[in-house]
Formats: sequence, structure tokens, C-alpha cells
Amino acid sequence: MGLGLNFVIRVADDAAARAVVKTAKAEAKRQKWKLLNRNREPLRAEFLPHKKAESVVLDFTNGLRSERYVKTNYAPSKVHIAIVEFLDVIKPLCKSMKVQDEFGYWRSRDVEGLREGFGETGKALPDMPIMFTLNAYTVSKDGKLVAMKGKRVVVGARKAPKKKTAKKKPRLSGR
Repeated sequence: MGLGLNFVIRVADDAAARAVVKTAKAEAKRQKWKLLNRNREPLRAEFLPHKKAESVVLDFTNGLRSERYVKTNYAPSKVHIAIVEFLDVIKPLCKSMKVQDEFGYWRSRDVEGLREGFGETGKALPDMPIMFTLNAYTVSKDGKLVAMKGKRVVVGARKAPKKKTAKKKPRLSGR
């Protein structure tokens, strides 16, 4: 499970798609992102903004629309900000752009709120208990099965300390 942002870009024609990809390549280079597709495809580009984030893909090879979900919650918040800035740069070249940001940064531009969402401010969200029903299974970082399908799970809750009970003294027989 991860959080990030989803974007849908529409362009007017192939020339606009080429302009978007060309501008995106220049912006990615400026931000020092790794270019993943080395081919010279003018309607497609794939970049890796950070080793802990998913790649950003622009693909207009099947039409005038490109859609991608980018998971960013395992990378620092500055990577999420960089992807939003990247989308801001190419937005004027697009016919339309819809962005759904699960952290809310696309609309709010609230850096401090985003940092809280990433757990970088001491008010980390992972410490808050979250309850949900799993539709599949979850595996922890060390590879152990955490939960099975249909189970209610509480994530991030701290275990309450066990209450100490006084041990009963044995009764002596022989009144």
C-alpha cells in the first residue's frame, strides 16, 4: 500500500505530445532525474525521480492521452514536490491535466502539511492507529505475513502495556 499522485494528461495532437515530451525531458534533466527509456521515441519518456519513488511516465504512443500513478510515500517529501513542479512545467502545453494527489499538495501547496503526511515533522502519521479491512494479504518489510484477506487490521497502534497483577499467595493448609 502506498500513497502518491495520479495524473491524466490530454494533448491536442501529435505535435503537442512531442512538445510535452521534449519539455518534460528538459525539466527532468534540470531536476537531475534518471532517464529510463534511452530510445529516441518522441511520444514517450520515463524518468526516475528518486530510487524510493516510482517512475514518472509520459506515454502518448497510443493516442493523445497519458495517465500514470506515481507512488511517492517511500521517498522524501521533496520528491513529491519535485513531481508536482514537473507537472506545473508541462501543464501549459496540455489541452487538459487532471491530478489526484493523495497528500493534497497539488491543490494546497502546503509544504508543512505535506511533510507531516510524510512523517518528517515529528507528527508522523504512522504512529496514528488506522483501521481497514484487507482485500488481499500484506507482507511486512522483513517478509512475514501480516494479515490475510478480509481481516480487520489496526496499523500503527502501539500496544498497551500489560497490567501487572499481584500474584496470589498460596494458602497454607491446616487452619
